[in-house]
Amino acid sequence: MLQFVDEGNIFKDIDKIEAGKVWREVIEAAVNACDIFITLIDKHWLDGDRLSDPNDLVRQEISFALKRGVRVIPVLVGGAEMPHANALPDQLRALCDRQSFEISDLRWRHDVERLVRQIDVDFTAPKPGPPKTSKRPGPRPARRPLHFIWILDTSGSMAADGKIQALNHAVREAIPQLRSVITEHPNAEMLVRALTFSEGAHWHIETPTPVESLVWEDLVPGGFTDMGQAMRALAAVLRSPPMEPRSLPPALVLVSDGQPTDDFAGGLAELLAEPWAKHAMRLAVAIGKDADREVLRRFIARPDIEPFAAHSPEQLAYMIRFASNVASRQAWEPETADTMSGAEALVPGEDGTTW
Repeated sequence: MLQFVDEGNIFKDIDKIEAGKVWREVIEAAVNACDIFITLIDKHWLDGDRLSDPNDLVRQEISFALKRGVRVIPVLVGGAEMPHANALPDQLRALCDRQSFEISDLRWRHDVERLVRQIDVDFTAPKPGPPKTSKRPGPRPARRPLHFIWILDTSGSMAADGKIQALNHAVREAIPQLRSVITEHPNAEMLVRALTFSEGAHWHIETPTPVESLVWEDLVPGGFTDMGQAMRALAAVLRSPPMEPRSLPPALVLVSDGQPTDDFAGGLAELLAEPWAKHAMRLAVAIGKDADREVLRRFIARPDIEPFAAHSPEQLAYMIRFASNVASRQAWEPETADTMSGAEALVPGEDGTTW
């Protein structure tokens, strides 16, 4: 971390508490002064009865941070998973509500750089001070909505080779990145939805949800690949109304591992007949060798942009993060997409899994 962040911006209890100091007072003062609190969690984090001791140093630190409302980031290392809330004392259970961040041993530097990029907004944000006088009288303009929609394949083929588990993990990893994007644009509000398709199309997240409060529930696979019905369901919500005239161009990310089993052409034509859909930023991720890339190209409908390809869980996570990031940023930075082309992900599969 010290390679990317100035040492003066980091407090580490093991070497910042001087001899003779009252550690509770030092920790509380440090937490009160900090913007971000990182909790490192490995596979042995819950071993023993350490966290059940109210006087434990780690427990005290996390509890202080949660009570103060600091941005607490659980960082998972060494293949660890987030603990269940019922395994933690009451004072720490709110930790399970925080989006975690995983650092892999094989991608250590890359993942640390990603973590630093995500929290960089907090390091560079202006510090609290006297409010500046607005040059424009009257109320602050309402934030412009940016509708971001994932269209996700949950057909039966997604049950094979851990694809659906990888997809759920990939979406969870993308959410903090979307939150980071919106913090850079305070005059906009990102509203997220998720549409799935298998036997028919179904809204997994139907209500446009502010990304700051988004909670992801796992998808379950089964059935056919009714992508055409997904296009029709998407067209229905991209009409005016319900779309607001002040909205920014929507961002749509389609993810699939197979071929449509219904009238995709008719559904796509209905979608692209809607002006909001026609002017949306549309990207697609192909999972594995059986994905119909030509169908995904027709969804994108831009000769300069190819579908992204993922052949392993790590590639899928990377590509969904990347596609989601680019699709959301295009509302303010349309040139981002102008230089982008589809590519195979350069992230190797850690466990040898290939699709």
